[in-house]
Amino acid sequence: MLAGAAVVVVGALVAGVVAISSGDDAEADTVAAPSSVVQEAPSAPTSAKSTAKTAPTTSKAAPQSVSADAKAVLEALPAPLRDVVAVNNITEKAPIGNDPYAVRVVFTVPAKNSLTVGLLRTAVDIDRYPIAWIDTNPDKLLRQWSSQHPEWLTDKGEKKFRIDDTIPGGGATIETFNTTTKLYMSMSGFKDKDSALKFLERAGF
Repeated sequence: MLAGAAVVVVGALVAGVVAISSGDDAEADTVAAPSSVVQEAPSAPTSAKSTAKTAPTTSKAAPQSVSADAKAVLEALPAPLRDVVAVNNITEKAPIGNDPYAVRVVFTVPAKNSLTVGLLRTAVDIDRYPIAWIDTNPDKLLRQWSSQHPEWLTDKGEKKFRIDDTIPGGGATIETFNTTTKLYMSMSGFKDKDSALKFLERAGF
């Protein structure tokens, strides 16, 4: 009887050890599960980032943005010239010292454009860069034009032009000013005075 009882006790102890061991494994699995989820989570954003990077390659480049001051200069240009320079490179320059403007804008008229073709002094048509601003001291500008080489000045009321065709080596530079809009514009590189005047006509001045 004692031997039989001992066998039963030993069997019970073995069973209890097995049961406890099984319970520990189950708890270990429960704790390990969140660890596995945390490691996999970054894979989703990685895929999303990869998609985001490739998307812009199929979209068109945004138009060049300009400051409000440069936009005012652009809008003051006559339509034929504005239509050309608005879709080409535009550079803004801040005033230096007492410069009479909020911003000086350098526009681009591309080579072989109808505005300049046949009018430039170079053998091959090249890009030209008209410079413009809204003048904040127009009285000073007009005094200078009247006193310095008045023979260059053509006065047509609110529209005034000045052409310098005395450049060494040939060529001509044109300046324009509108007393209503206060727009000043200059451009160089023309063959002669007649070519500069032809540009004014084509550009809508």
